[in-house]
Amino acid sequence: MPLHSIVRFDSDIVQVVTFRHGGMAAERTTTIPAGDFEAFLSNDRSDDYQIIVDAPEAQYEIITIPPVEPKLVSRIAEIEFLRLYPGNPPFTAFYRPIDEVAHEGRTLKRVACCMVPNDYLDSVLEPFVRFNKSVSLITTLPAALAHMVNLDPETNSQSLLCAYDSSDRKCIFLLEKGCVTMARYVPSAGAGWSELDYHNITMTLDYCFQTLRVRPSRTIAMNGGAVEPPLTLFSPENVMPAYHELQQEYLAHLAVMACMGKTKEDLRPDSYLTALTHQKFLRKVFLAFLAGSLVTALLAVYSLFSILSLQNQIEIAHQREHTIAELLSAYHAVQQEKSTIEPIVTAMNTLQSSPTIPELLGRLPERLPGSARINSIMAGKSGDAISLRLSGTITEKTLAAAQNSFEAVLECFAQLQSISTGSRQFDQKTQAFTIELRSKP
Repeated sequence: MPLHSIVRFDSDIVQVVTFRHGGMAAERTTTIPAGDFEAFLSNDRSDDYQIIVDAPEAQYEIITIPPVEPKLVSRIAEIEFLRLYPGNPPFTAFYRPIDEVAHEGRTLKRVACCMVPNDYLDSVLEPFVRFNKSVSLITTLPAALAHMVNLDPETNSQSLLCAYDSSDRKCIFLLEKGCVTMARYVPSAGAGWSELDYHNITMTLDYCFQTLRVRPSRTIAMNGGAVEPPLTLFSPENVMPAYHELQQEYLAHLAVMACMGKTKEDLRPDSYLTALTHQKFLRKVFLAFLAGSLVTALLAVYSLFSILSLQNQIEIAHQREHTIAELLSAYHAVQQEKSTIEPIVTAMNTLQSSPTIPELLGRLPERLPGSARINSIMAGKSGDAISLRLSGTITEKTLAAAQNSFEAVLECFAQLQSISTGSRQFDQKTQAFTIELRSKP
């Protein structure tokens, strides 16, 4: 699975937590001096980076705009911010709606804004761009910690004053309904909560009461060990119990990890996003070109093998061409022999197929119906046809019986195949008859 790293720039050190996408445990944690970060980045094999910046230059404001559709909030809030602060240098900002309030008979939408100058963001992105490392998110420390607070059911959607221990300085920020509306960095004597830290927190509470007109329900310490009132200790175990050993030093990293892919508070400049889009487009074009080249190479190899196969078939055809003369000579010899033998075979077949007189006589019935008798047979042959002339007598007592016997004889000859009956004569006085038969194939 690909590696993913969350990088936090904290004063003169850089903290990195690396884990695998979809994994439930950190692969490694790294804390290095800021001067060694470029050497670390050049050798790191992570596929994606998310950045947390401790940016004192960040400016947090609450902007009021007319109620608009959610997709127009960022655009309208940016126009209003530029109207209120026309002298600001080029910046990148994110906007989160807080709530709607009634003011002088009108309903207005309050929007929390975080603005960071592009010069600062460019300096953060510069080593990543130089080493061709992809950055999917830039967020501030208060915004990252706010996500962690919002995941806890005990602190979600309350007005809270939060304090984070960064050793030599403390980050104090105000949350209203989950949105960061004010943040300040104050110097500190070191890790833990000193009298100076409590004094700064108290002064910040007074500022919230008197100037911002916001009364936080609780004041919580995100880390830093034991605390005293007005601070109460935040319990990350309610949100991410699996990372207990990292909660003190890498709490901001865990907050980003818990909200990966869900946060819209991205401070990457438009110029970087445009360059990233172009880079992804060029990568896709390159992959498409590579795939096309591979397909072309495969087609070329296939064509080469086809050509070689065709050449082999042509060579075989050329070799067979030398045997054509011999085949033709043998064919003509066979044809000549056939023309010599064929008339003889035809004649023999004709003789065998033509009927003969003995064969025809053999087909005559051995005995005629009734009292008819054959006295003589005359046979003759003309070409393929054979003619028979049968002479005989019928001995019956009556003329009718004699006539019936004669007709029975004719019927008997009519049933013979390939034999037709020709002329027939019957003398009733002498009861003598003649019948001509003809057989032709």
